[in-house]
Amino acid sequence: MDLEKLTQALSNLDKKIEELDQQIINIRIEIHNLFWDLVNLRKKIPEQKKR
Repeated sequence: MDLEKLTQALSNLDKKIEELDQQIINIRIEIHNLFWDLVNLRKKIPEQKKR
């Protein structure tokens, strides 16, 4: 593999890593939002079922 192809491959890898980093950030935000949705839903459920 020549240097130019190697440089291009590394550049492509770098871009892919940046995309994955952004996806991880988005997933963390979504998990955070789902957690708070769950917390808010639990608050709305009346505490009839105390065990």
